[in-house]
Amino acid sequence: MILLIEVSRVKTSFSPFAEITMKDKNPYRLVPTLSLSESYQDKTLGGTIPLEPFLKFSQFLFTYSSMPFAVPTSIMEGLFSEAIGGYVVKGMGKVDVISSDNKTAYQIKTMVSVCNYTVWGRMTLRNKLEMLPASLIDAGVCSTIGNNLLDELHAEFEQTFKVFSRFVYVQVMKEDTGHTLLLVNEICREKLLDFLLSNFEWKWSKKPTNPDHYQSLRAYYMGKHVFTWNGLSGNHFRITDLAYFLNEVSVSSVCIRLPASISNLTHEQLVGKMG
Repeated sequence: MILLIEVSRVKTSFSPFAEITMKDKNPYRLVPTLSLSESYQDKTLGGTIPLEPFLKFSQFLFTYSSMPFAVPTSIMEGLFSEAIGGYVVKGMGKVDVISSDNKTAYQIKTMVSVCNYTVWGRMTLRNKLEMLPASLIDAGVCSTIGNNLLDELHAEFEQTFKVFSRFVYVQVMKEDTGHTLLLVNEICREKLLDFLLSNFEWKWSKKPTNPDHYQSLRAYYMGKHVFTWNGLSGNHFRITDLAYFLNEVSVSSVCIRLPASISNLTHEQLVGKMG
C-alpha cells in the first residue's frame, strides 16, 4: 500500500506549511493506507520513515525542478545526504547514502519520467560464456542462471542487513506535467529475503527482429513479469514490475508529489545566474 501526499499550492519555494491534500491516485495505482494527519502526528511517513528530512529534500527537489536539464543521480545523492545529515558512499552495492548514526542505508534512483521499472544494478555470471548458449535451448539451465542471480542478490542484502538495521529505497521521477514525484519505501528484511527465494519461472524473451537488440532473461512470479536480466548486453538487472515488487517487500510506501517550478530557467538564464 502507498500513501500519496500532494503539495497543491506553492508560492516561491516549497514549504512544509503549504497546502497539502490527499488524492486517490498515485504512480502505481495503489490505495492510500494512512491519512496525512496520522503521518504528521507521529512525525513519520507511513508510520516508520522520519518525515522532516524528506520535507527538506523535497525543498531541494523543488528548487532543482526549475533547471533546464535532468539532475544526475550523483547530485541527488549529495542533496539527499545533506537533507538527512548523512553521507554518500561508493562501492557498497545497493547502498548510496548512509544516515549519520550508521543505522539506515538508502538507495537513490532517479528517472526522467514516471515508469514502472528501474535498473537495480549490473550483475555478472560466472561461467557466463558456457551457460548462456546452453540456457537458450535448455529450460533447466535457464532456471539455474536465474536462481544464481537471485541467490547473489539474497547474499548481498543479507550482508546489508547485518550492517544496517534499516534499508530505504528512494526514487525521484518526473511526470509529463513537469511535477516531481518522490517515492519512499522502507524495505522489510524478512519480506525481501523471502521474496528473493520464491519459486520464479525464468524464460528468455523472443529473439528481436532488430539485429541491434538482444534477448533478455525474464523472471515470472505467479504470472507477473518481475525481473529482467540483460545478460547478452550490459548485464543490467531490472525490476520490471516495480509496483508489485515494492508492495511485496516494503514495510511502508509514501509518494510525495511536488508541483512543477513556477519559473523554469532557460540555459541562457542559468549561465547568467552562474556568471
